[in-house]
Amino acid sequence: MKLIGNLTAGRQLTLAWALTLGALVVMGVLMVTNLLALKSASDALAREERLNSALAEAEFRLARQENSYRGYLLSAETYYIARLENHRAEFKKSLEEVRLDMPQQHQATIDQALQAADGWHRDVALAGQALVAQGRMAEAEQLVGQVGVSDRYVEPVEGAINTLKEVNAVALEASRHAQGAASRNAVITVTGGLASAILMALLMGLAMSRALARSTFGMVGLMQKLRATEATT
Repeated sequence: MKLIGNLTAGRQLTLAWALTLGALVVMGVLMVTNLLALKSASDALAREERLNSALAEAEFRLARQENSYRGYLLSAETYYIARLENHRAEFKKSLEEVRLDMPQQHQATIDQALQAADGWHRDVALAGQALVAQGRMAEAEQLVGQVGVSDRYVEPVEGAINTLKEVNAVALEASRHAQGAASRNAVITVTGGLASAILMALLMGLAMSRALARSTFGMVGLMQKLRATEATT
C-alpha cells in the first residue's frame, strides 16, 4: 500500500484502470466458460429427453402391433393389418431416432430390438395371416397365446428398450446435475464479477481522491510558502 501511495497520481490512475480492466477480462472469460458449460449441459439434457420420448414411443408402438394382430384375429378385417404395419413403421422410426442420440456402445442393443421385432413380424404377424387364410384360426391364435411364440420375440425387444431406458436415465440425471452446477457457477461468476467491478471502481475513486487531495495540499503549501517569502522581503 505504501508503494502505491508513493506513485504519482497519473500512475495510480493507470494502475487502477489496469486492475479494473483485468478484473473485467477475467470475469468475461469465466462467464463465457460457464455459459459454454451451461449450453453443453442443456444440449445433453435436451438430447436425453428426446431419447426418453423416442423410447416411450417405441414401447407404445410395440404393444400396439400385438393389439392390432389380436384385433385381426377377432374380426378378420384387413384394417387391423394396416394398423399393425403402421405401428411397425412408427416403431422402427422411433428406434432410428434413438440410434441418432444413443452412444455408440449401445447401438448393438438397438439392433437386437429391431431384429427381435422383425422376427415377431415374420413368425407371428405374417405367419398368423397365412394361417387365417388357410382357415387355421386356432393355430393363428396360439401364436399369441400363453404358450405361443410371440413372447419369445416380444420379451427381448422389451428387455432391450428397458436397458436403453436405464442407460439414458443415468445420463439424464448426470446432465441435470451438470446443468444445475453450471447455472450456479454462472450466477457466482456474475455476482463475483459485479462485486469486483464495484471494488475496482471504489479503489479508482479512492486513488483519484488521494491524488486530488495531494495536489490540493501541495498547492496550498506552495501558496503558503510564497506568502511567507513575500512577508519576509
